Amino acid sequence: MILFDFKIQKYLENNKHLLAINNYYRKTLGLSKKQLQKETGIPHATYRRAELNDFIDHPDMLIKIAEYFELPTTVDESLINELNDNFNLLYTYYYLDNQEKLELYFNKIEEKKEHYEKTVFITVYHFAILVYYVGSKKRVEVDQIYESLQFLENFRSDLLDVFVFLLDDYYYCYYSLIHDEDNSIRYAHKVYVEVGKYPKLLPLILFQMSLNYYFINDYANCIFYSLESLPRLVNDLNYNRALSANLNMAICFERLDNTVKSKELLNKISLYLMTNENPRLKYLTELTMANCLVSEKKYEEAVPIFEKLQYFNGIKWENYLMRLYCYYKLKDLEAYQKLEEELIEFDRQEKIFQGYFDLVLLMNALLTYDKKAILEKFRIAEKSFQYYGDSKIVDLIYQELQERKIIKKSQVTI
Repeated sequence: MILFDFKIQKYLENNKHLLAINNYYRKTLGLSKKQLQKETGIPHATYRRAELNDFIDHPDMLIKIAEYFELPTTVDESLINELNDNFNLLYTYYYLDNQEKLELYFNKIEEKKEHYEKTVFITVYHFAILVYYVGSKKRVEVDQIYESLQFLENFRSDLLDVFVFLLDDYYYCYYSLIHDEDNSIRYAHKVYVEVGKYPKLLPLILFQMSLNYYFINDYANCIFYSLESLPRLVNDLNYNRALSANLNMAICFERLDNTVKSKELLNKISLYLMTNENPRLKYLTELTMANCLVSEKKYEEAVPIFEKLQYFNGIKWENYLMRLYCYYKLKDLEAYQKLEEELIEFDRQEKIFQGYFDLVLLMNALLTYDKKAILEKFRIAEKSFQYYGDSKIVDLIYQELQERKIIKKSQVTI
């Protein structure tokens, strides 16, 4: 059972696979059509007539051009069928949010990458990268995502229609991940209009849109698209994603200071977790509950939760920073200094991401009344916000600086 059959075998119809890879090599090598005709000995008039209908009646010409570029002119159809099956399953497990199977099918595709080289099917490999990276914790590796997008852009005019749609969808995801609000919204409109052509993809696209709005700190639209996706996810019996949609809404309600609604959703999720094992969901539920306590200024109650969560699946620096912030608000200087020393030691050992440590230095400056020093540390820390701008600590820092009249609301850049 699969969510959607992408039918990559359609590239083999009318030698579209040869046309696509020939066009790619001509463009990337900087050859004009006139130069290509000269190099291959194809008369200009013959080439122009063939080009009018994408060389459908001239497979010999496509083969001649492919041989000029030293490209394979035949493909193993069984290999393409296998690639299609693996990509369909990869996308299905992305939809189901099954990380283990997502990685399994990505690895299956990657293992045979060499067989797709110098063919149009290398594009399917790069789409697999996009699905896997955006759909997993590797989403932070935005450079790899951008690299695949740029590679695929060279094929845009020769991609199957559904892959043109996916290309725009992953541009949308990329711009959201780097917190580029203008481009994110531009692609959001494009994707929302086009997804109607692919109704089976609609539940996942709506869910992804809710996440993308969260990444650009548009919490109201995140809630809206979570609500749009929920009945469709439940109709597909995709309870993993439905739970995530509820959690996304809980997080957004907390960010909008509606902790009552947030806790209402969190309590329902906690009830589910009493009889269902889901470590990641449990972590995020408890983290959001702790953030609710911070929003309610119940810092003392929040501290032990952040402390408990800071070693979930590796060190979670945001939880260290949230504890530091709580001690700052509680004016517990002894606890603050003890934790700060621990973080300074992590920095000496080069274990902490510099962007996080910049926030430690900023909070240290906040203990003073030196506006110039605070602003200086803020400008340094702000450079890294694109990498974790959706973290609660960033919202709190902006709020603190605005309350102390160090920055204005118009200066918020995430």
